[in-house]
Amino acid sequence: MVDKNIRGALLNLKSRFSGFILFILIAVFIILLYGDSPQWLEKLNMGIQDMMYNFRGNLSPGDQIIIVGIDDKALKNAGDWPWHRDRIADLIYTVSLSQPKVVFMDIFLPQDVDQDTSGNTEVLADLMDEFDNVIVPVYFNLSEVSLTQSQTPSWVLRSALKKDDQKKLSPPSAFQIFYPSEKIGLASHDVGHINLIQDMDEKVRREPLLISFQNEYYPSVSLQIARNYLEAKYEQIKIEDQSITLKDIPIPVDKKGGTLVNYNGPAKTFTHISAWDILCDRIDPQILAHKIVMVGLTESHATKIKTPVSSEMTSVERTANAVENIIHKNFLTPWSFWLDLLVLVLIGVFCAVVLPNVSLLYRLVILTVFFFVVVNLSFILFSSIGVLTKPLYPILEILLFLGATPAIKPKGKKETEEKIILEPDEEEEVVEVVQINPRSTTKISIQEPVSEPAVIQKEAKPSTDVINRLSQGSKTPEKKKTTILADLGQFGRYKILEPLGKGAMGTVYKGEDPTIDRLIALKTIRLDLLVSEEEIKELKERLIIEAQAAGRLSHPNIVTIYDVGEEGDLQYIAMEYLDGYTLDKLIKKKSELNYRIVAKLMIQVCDALSYAHQNGIVHRDIKPANIMILDDFNVKVMDFGIARFGATSMTQAGVAVGTPSYISPEQLQGKPADKRADIFSTGVVLYELLTRYKPFRGEDINSLMHSILNDVPIAPSAINDRIPTIFDRIVHKATAKNPDDRFQDASEISNLLKEFVSSFIVSRSFKI
Repeated sequence: MVDKNIRGALLNLKSRFSGFILFILIAVFIILLYGDSPQWLEKLNMGIQDMMYNFRGNLSPGDQIIIVGIDDKALKNAGDWPWHRDRIADLIYTVSLSQPKVVFMDIFLPQDVDQDTSGNTEVLADLMDEFDNVIVPVYFNLSEVSLTQSQTPSWVLRSALKKDDQKKLSPPSAFQIFYPSEKIGLASHDVGHINLIQDMDEKVRREPLLISFQNEYYPSVSLQIARNYLEAKYEQIKIEDQSITLKDIPIPVDKKGGTLVNYNGPAKTFTHISAWDILCDRIDPQILAHKIVMVGLTESHATKIKTPVSSEMTSVERTANAVENIIHKNFLTPWSFWLDLLVLVLIGVFCAVVLPNVSLLYRLVILTVFFFVVVNLSFILFSSIGVLTKPLYPILEILLFLGATPAIKPKGKKETEEKIILEPDEEEEVVEVVQINPRSTTKISIQEPVSEPAVIQKEAKPSTDVINRLSQGSKTPEKKKTTILADLGQFGRYKILEPLGKGAMGTVYKGEDPTIDRLIALKTIRLDLLVSEEEIKELKERLIIEAQAAGRLSHPNIVTIYDVGEEGDLQYIAMEYLDGYTLDKLIKKKSELNYRIVAKLMIQVCDALSYAHQNGIVHRDIKPANIMILDDFNVKVMDFGIARFGATSMTQAGVAVGTPSYISPEQLQGKPADKRADIFSTGVVLYELLTRYKPFRGEDINSLMHSILNDVPIAPSAINDRIPTIFDRIVHKATAKNPDDRFQDASEISNLLKEFVSSFIVSRSFKI
């Protein structure tokens, strides 16, 4: 009897020790995850942190910062953007008359251009020089691939801070600087950089206070604005290991000089005044007196930035938040790595020691309490004292404990019974169970736990007939996908296998040529849906022209056309079957591409177009949906459906053919379109591939056409500073409004990209 008690105690100890090991292993796993910080988990953690902004609500930013917005109201009354510099001078002059302490002009004015388009720069410069309180932006290229940089002007150097090699702070290094017109720069009081660093989810959470360039540190505009408002000298900016001190304000930063922006709320949290109201003297000057006034684009024409509180915050308002944080000491401080680690260890050790010794109910209660404590403590630290934790990892640790705790045998009746039943070699042991648990029955059978699962397993096993029915049922939806058109089964000698989707000219099917046992793609159009005989005739001619045009082309990057025919009311084109995906699907994935791969994709597109152009064929509908990507990033250009063939044109005078977002200005204006129209579309495609944004956008077709005809898109590297600037030059020249200003042959783009690939240096990405 004593031996059996000892054995029971050992079994009980073993059970508890197994629970301890399981919880410890889970804790170690979470700690390793935290140390590795995989991207998908970091994105989830950022999402939880962003939710805390919503629960906290809006903060009051005070009245020290006023945003003068060049908004839709101002553009409607004073003329569309860009304004002449005379008009900007009027705005700055009217603002400055109210005697603000600092004026930030969030408008990048490049080197002087024709005064017919830009106005008089000297007038604006003279006004800035007179009031001597205007700060203007500069921009740095952080990519390792850059153009040859000339000597930095003295008026830029005056805003620089000397490096201290003894400090451990290592801000991002720049390889090129872009600054405004020399007249504007000389007249400005200070300059500051406007570079943004995006996190992996494309949101801006940090402000890089410093950028290293040519052995100097250059402060951000937010630091410069705050310095001028607080009347601090450059000598009062002290760079420490974990902070940058401005006058008597220590700003918490990471090792790269980045500080978390504590956003006060979504768009329009700060006081906004329309530039038109300023120009019309409708505002009391006292509102702007002794304040920080930020002048910049807002609403529809502004560059929008993703932030934790808004997916479309303007650049000037993001800067306002960063400045407010400094002058009001409203900082966010990240929770220490070691404190996070300590929390994970304490939770893991406590659960490993305590939970195996309590019942299942108490385990669930303890873990639920832990969950609410972690969530609420993280929110209190964030909202009350500005400490930003990483709540995901302790939450994940607790959830894994919750999932694992039922697997540990709870202490109590069932635990005792199961231990004895596992190894009962005498009837006396069964009697002992009754003595320990008087409520349990003495009719305990060792055979029952063995026989019952065997029966259940036999009954639960599905029969072959059931499996067949299930497999047949799973195929039913595929049959429903077949369209009425596919019921024909044949197009000429071609057998239809399945529909692939809708194309620009109609439905596309996967088919088979039984004569030579070859897979093909069949593009069709239902002519019976048209009401005009003239339209039917024209479309028949167009399909024949497409086949004739593309059939003449034999190039590895152009889809091969085999045949054209007619079946009832359907006309079809048989072409090469491609097993891949279109470029628009790659763009929609929003995955970050190696820029060498981007270059290789566009080289193949340009080579295909150059070959087609040499053969007298213009595509006129280049877009991501017409570019197919195969294995190893090989490219096929598809759908020469609206190509010009010889002297024949299917486009009437004044009617544009093509996809609106990618169409060239001359096509919109009904002018003759040559190969340079394809070059324009190629530039638009490259822009979208690099940035995931279309360079020309509008709420409707009219505003989109206006954008294509008038807007100059922002450089890709200004959206993502990792993009090499060679792409800026290619996009800028390819999308020029005047065809004479573009590349004159697609091979010119191809050659530039081939040089880039041959001398490619992989850009080292970094996080701030």
